[in-house]
Amino acid sequence: MTEPGTTRSQVLLADRRRKLQMLAAQPDRVFELFVRSALQLTQSDVAAVSLVGEEWQWFKAGVGLEAVHIPLSLSFCAHGIETGTTFEVVDAAADVRFAQHPLVNRDAGLRSYAGHPIEFEGEQLGMLFVMSAQPRTLTPEQMRWLQDLAQGAADAAASHERIFKLQISQRRLLDFASASSDWLWETDSSHHYTWLSDRFEDLTGLTVQSQLGRNPPASPMRDGAGRVVEPLLGFLEVLDRQQSFARVVVLKPTPMGDRLISYSAIAKFGSDGMFRGYRGSAQDVTHRIGAERQEREVSDTLRLLAQHVPGVLYQRVSRPDGTGYCPYASESVRQLFEITPEKLALDCGPMFDRIHPEDRKSVEAQIRSAENSGQPWSQTFRVVLPEAGLRVLSGFASPRRMPDGNVLWHGFTTDVTESEKAAAEIARSGQQWELASQAAGIGIFELNLSTATITLDRNACQVHHLPAESPTAFVLAQWLDMLEPSARESAQAFISLAAVSGVIQREVLGVVTTSGEPRRIEFVARAQASRDRTRSRTPVLIGVCRDITEEYAIERLRQEMAETREANRSKSELLSRISHELRTPLNGILGFAQLLEGDRKEPLTSVQKQRVQTIRMSGTRLLSLVNDVLELSRIEQQMFSLQRESVSVNSVVNSGIALLQPLALERALQVEFIGAEHELHVKADRRAMDQVFTNLLSNAIKYNRAGGQATVIVEPLGTSKVQISIEDTGVGMSEAQVDQLFQPFNRVGAEKTQIEGTGLGLVIARELTQGMGGTIEVTSTPHTGSCFTIKLPLAKGSQTGRDSTDSMPAQTDWIEAAGGTALYIEDDPVNAMLMREVFGRLGNWKLLEAATGAEGLRLALAEQPHLLLTDMNLPDMSGLDIVKQIRQQPATRRMQVIAVTADALPQQQEMARQIGVDGYWTKPLDLALILKHLRGFFSANPDFPLSTK
Repeated sequence: MTEPGTTRSQVLLADRRRKLQMLAAQPDRVFELFVRSALQLTQSDVAAVSLVGEEWQWFKAGVGLEAVHIPLSLSFCAHGIETGTTFEVVDAAADVRFAQHPLVNRDAGLRSYAGHPIEFEGEQLGMLFVMSAQPRTLTPEQMRWLQDLAQGAADAAASHERIFKLQISQRRLLDFASASSDWLWETDSSHHYTWLSDRFEDLTGLTVQSQLGRNPPASPMRDGAGRVVEPLLGFLEVLDRQQSFARVVVLKPTPMGDRLISYSAIAKFGSDGMFRGYRGSAQDVTHRIGAERQEREVSDTLRLLAQHVPGVLYQRVSRPDGTGYCPYASESVRQLFEITPEKLALDCGPMFDRIHPEDRKSVEAQIRSAENSGQPWSQTFRVVLPEAGLRVLSGFASPRRMPDGNVLWHGFTTDVTESEKAAAEIARSGQQWELASQAAGIGIFELNLSTATITLDRNACQVHHLPAESPTAFVLAQWLDMLEPSARESAQAFISLAAVSGVIQREVLGVVTTSGEPRRIEFVARAQASRDRTRSRTPVLIGVCRDITEEYAIERLRQEMAETREANRSKSELLSRISHELRTPLNGILGFAQLLEGDRKEPLTSVQKQRVQTIRMSGTRLLSLVNDVLELSRIEQQMFSLQRESVSVNSVVNSGIALLQPLALERALQVEFIGAEHELHVKADRRAMDQVFTNLLSNAIKYNRAGGQATVIVEPLGTSKVQISIEDTGVGMSEAQVDQLFQPFNRVGAEKTQIEGTGLGLVIARELTQGMGGTIEVTSTPHTGSCFTIKLPLAKGSQTGRDSTDSMPAQTDWIEAAGGTALYIEDDPVNAMLMREVFGRLGNWKLLEAATGAEGLRLALAEQPHLLLTDMNLPDMSGLDIVKQIRQQPATRRMQVIAVTADALPQQQEMARQIGVDGYWTKPLDLALILKHLRGFFSANPDFPLSTK
């Protein structure tokens, strides 16, 4: 513990000594009142008034302290006097100044300190302080009380004339402390509020100032359930009695609603015997009364229900020492245990005394086990009743450990004696069961846990596929040898669990027949004792078994199919999201590229046109790749469809070479095209063929050596096929690498290089080629190069398919219409900017914009535009919801609505059409297609004549 500073305590003048002597001469009882008040009001363990001298500190008055004086080096108060104001230590054990103080680290174990200086004749000579065994901080109200009491102690020491007034103040504080609950109050003789504690505002929502000078509520008294007491007696009438009272409940209106308030107060009388008013406390009991009312209602309901339950419903509290009681037991306990609920509410021992001596240890052991594990308890046991004699009961209960260490049980016990009588009926049904079980392939087995022997009936032997001459009884180890090695541990666990739990257990085990065939057999069993409950019981497992090999295989297949469907669904959702995320930025890239190409006011130079065209072609190719990833997903889900038509091979090759020429130039590669004598056409999907060829040629360039060569050779293959070969002079591949080439995400070693790739391109290329009725073949020589060969069916005739520019947006011819209005709902600023540019080139066409669905609906209803364009994925609502609301409003029901979205899945398009969408535009937008749609819309609306611009 560190020494406090000595700037003031080091030199004590004679004047200070005189003042200390005067203060020490004051009667101890003066300070004791303040000490006890501080102890009560702050709810502390220790309170004292200390006087600080030059070397010692002594205690003028104190509660909870044995010491009379201590050295100054051990003084909390010396530190407090040095601060000159209220001094608080939240946790002395964590404070380096006080961690070694004997009151902190020894038996006293005090942790927190709070004190305020006592000033006498202008000098601080001591402290009024409190200490607690717990780390804490005083509340503001407690701190104010401590400060007031310290000031009161100082005033008492300064003048005997003020002692009387201070005693009154002290009594007031003590009265407040004795009556306080939630907030404190004081009235005059006319019942007007003269003082309210700070908590009043927090708990009622009313300001203290608004209530001073006013009366408490005059509403009638209510009982503990919140009901008005008869005969009616108002609260002011209670106050008129000029008598102390407690827990008078009345209804008080507040800004937080009507509240039930419980008032308690002490009547004040002057020295002349005249009534001066009340000092008291008030507590909001609204929630408590409501909870008690609800508890009574639940209790009444439970009591009514329990009357119709064939057994006893109960709550039981079990203490750590083994004793307990039942807070609740239904009336049926009188018949089931021949004990009254009132007796069990005091002690549940008599209930356990009714248990049969042979069963009691088992019942108590299983209850203790359930308490320790937290698992439900379930058991059948016998009781011996004074009147009814021997009965058999079945009990079930669930434990819950309470914070105080007790265990609260909720349980149900019923009489099952009559079920024993049903055993004879069950025996008579044995023959019928034998016939039914044989027809269903169900066998019965019995395992004697004492002798570890298992007995199989005839059907059970057939289930195990045992020979007809095989014995029906086996030592348990012999039966375990019939099982698959991996199933033996599960079988032993199954037997153990069934033996101790007392409930039905189920297990499927692998059995190896005598012919070596593996079979799956289902076992269902539970523990059972001797049927004669009055004799010593032998524990056995009784169960059934059946061969479920075929069922098991079918179920496994069903699960695998379900898992496969779920995996495909998840993958489709992922691909849809990837497509959406890629299409959104592509919309800006391709859209503004088209705007630049079609800008006639500020036309591009030839070089700029070529660059913009390269941007547009690359963006279009990326869009094609995004679409093809979705197509590959459809292939795997058998939802893939290719548009097979006559496609010019030269067109595909020339387009691919042009697209990849910048990459070839970057690597100083030469790309050579050796075409056929005559132009050839294949029967293929143009977009798929573009992707396949571009992927293979891209690989020939990327994996080539610098300054190498890539050669494309097109030639007919017989009379029915066309062969396209892509040769390179790269590093080549080994046979092992070629074998792994078409595995997803396997880059056969290229992942160790700086060449970009995902390992999916060749997989997609092969799937697309096979989908077009073709094949891809690979030959490769390490350090020499590779050759990929595409073989596709030759198309009949010379019809040319879509050329490479078909997949790119065409240059646009702008139109203008007079006075039309469109509304575009889009949260992406780039997409909104693009649409704004498009409509900005349509002459007088006016475009309204909204970034949220709610704003868009408001504009649609207010402006009633001729055309509504909306994104399908808005931050606050779906575009489908917007369309539904538009179609429900008479004013907008016939409005033309077009969905503008990055979601290209067919099912989404179909859903949009079903709710009334007139058009479905997929991002990235083809501006030529937009103008085509707008022309169609304008031509169908003669009010908007068209003109080409």
